[in-house]
Amino acid sequence: LWRCSIFPTRMEDLVRELKGPTTIVALIRLLESPLHSPDPKFRRINLHNPRFQEVIWQFESARTVMFFSGWMQEGDYLVLFEDEEHLQNTIRLLSIRLKELESGVMTHACTDAERERQALRERHRQALLDAKRQQELERSRILSQIAADRQEVAQSKDNTRTSRAVYFGGFGANTMNFTNLCSGGASA
Repeated sequence: LWRCSIFPTRMEDLVRELKGPTTIVALIRLLESPLHSPDPKFRRINLHNPRFQEVIWQFESARTVMFFSGWMQEGDYLVLFEDEEHLQNTIRLLSIRLKELESGVMTHACTDAERERQALRERHRQALLDAKRQQELERSRILSQIAADRQEVAQSKDNTRTSRAVYFGGFGANTMNFTNLCSGGASA
């Protein structure tokens, strides 16, 4: 009765402390195995197993989740003593936490620290979006200025292309006058 009354809130807090998806997936597999097979080997874990040590047992929060979900230590082994309903509740909480980690979204009440981290991430994301918008505005301003400069250069090239040299005969050797076609052919 005592464990049942604190199970929902305490277990949720414990599961929320788990940060690694690998650990959560391993915990889910360990808890599902006794549900899917009546074989007693799935209700007993060797504490000296190197993979178990590396993925689960080295993390205090994972050890605590295992104890709260019904595993008891007997010498060098963990032995499962809980019923199916208790295991299913733990698996459900672990699955929710895994989805949270994979999606980056919290699906239940957050602690104040988690809310603050989320707010900080949101402010950082918003600052990055604002900076990107400013860059896009500056980029479009520069591109329009480049286009205007190109148009101005093209017009000045058109004016120089309409000028041509005209030969003046009789004023000495090879005398030339430049006329501008745009100005009606007046000579300079």
